[in-house]
Amino acid sequence: MEAYYMDQQGYSDTSTNTSSSEDELDINVEGREYSEVYDDWNTLFQKAYDRVILCSNATTLPYNIRHDSWENMHQLSKDFKNACVSYAKIIINEVHLNLHEKTIKPVRLKGAAGGEKYIIQSILFKFAIDNRSLYMGDELSARKMAGQDLLGMNTYMNLSAQSSQLKELCYPLTCIIDHRGFRIIAMALLPINHGTIVYGTDDGAANVYNADAKLDKFMQTVARKLNLKTHTVFSKNLPTKPVELHSCADLEGHLGIDGRYYLVDFGRAIPPQDPQISRSIDSSFFSPRLKMGHLTLKLRPELIQNANKPLNPDVFSSFNRCPNRNDSLYGSMEVSRAKEEDDIVELTGFLLHDIITKVAELLITTSTKLSNKEQEFFYFNCLGIYIHFYGNNIRWIGLLYEKVEGERNAEVPEVFLLVEMESRVLKHMINKGLRDTIRGTKHLA
Repeated sequence: MEAYYMDQQGYSDTSTNTSSSEDELDINVEGREYSEVYDDWNTLFQKAYDRVILCSNATTLPYNIRHDSWENMHQLSKDFKNACVSYAKIIINEVHLNLHEKTIKPVRLKGAAGGEKYIIQSILFKFAIDNRSLYMGDELSARKMAGQDLLGMNTYMNLSAQSSQLKELCYPLTCIIDHRGFRIIAMALLPINHGTIVYGTDDGAANVYNADAKLDKFMQTVARKLNLKTHTVFSKNLPTKPVELHSCADLEGHLGIDGRYYLVDFGRAIPPQDPQISRSIDSSFFSPRLKMGHLTLKLRPELIQNANKPLNPDVFSSFNRCPNRNDSLYGSMEVSRAKEEDDIVELTGFLLHDIITKVAELLITTSTKLSNKEQEFFYFNCLGIYIHFYGNNIRWIGLLYEKVEGERNAEVPEVFLLVEMESRVLKHMINKGLRDTIRGTKHLA
């Protein structure tokens, strides 16, 4: 569980060892301090977002009203990003310091996957480092998990924006900051607490909820649109009363103090690929099983939506098991679990053998129809979008390259795919070097 809690008495579940005086950390925006301009990022964002959606659907409104709604959202997002970047740089630049030397000190919140947590000026910062050895020290996996959180939220948020049935679902204002090889995901604190959760689990399935009929219908609608399978999750505290969920178990639904429905924690919103990738592909450069691969190696939402059957986002996780072998549901759940895992194995194989071949053929065909200038624009600006559109992950670009290598009329895509691969490898090498350098620093960066 990743906490985003703010109650009427202050922040919940935090340590007493917070930051130094927030007044000392105020960042200026156009001559004013952020604490004076935005003391509640969430309220401002929800109002701005509601107005944008209203204006988008009401095309008869005067242009100036619609323009003002987007301009307001743009300015709010810009100021939020600037605040997040300013504080994130402080956190990252002090990663090598002892706790008592840090300008902004971490707080204790539930959840291991999100890394260290910080709260400053009504913003929660989750520092994507493997501080609990969840990924055996692999900080690239920690970075990926933060990216999956944002991808999952964007997927749900886009579906909500496109459907009048889901307009009451709300999401946190969020920003990802990459700096000196590290990644931080920042989000506005929400008016929720441990008593407002009505869907999912915030404590590793010690308690599992689906207690609000209205939110349940919203989640069913999202599941249908995203092609997710409704499944049973057992509560450790009430094992005799299993709960039906329409999303991953640790996606939390809250009825906020302000009366809005909030969804948070999207790290596992999208079903994973087959973690035993060696049975889907014959290649020596993939390990048989990656540490916590079901958390970091997700399938694309575009692929999930077009699959021929609904998929369980909790597949390969402990949430997808019946804890009691003597339970009457144990046998049927084990059969269902095995079938759901087979579905993911089958879809992963289809991706690696069929979809990648199709995308390779389309890239070659597309290149022959474009001028040199159009090819340059396409490969520098649209390659990633094009690959994702067909449900393919960028991490499989090496297999895509193998498919086009040496083919007729494939010289251009072959060169650009190779450049893309080399660029990504260099990016990871540079980021690792930056992380190693700053961790070795003995003075303030």
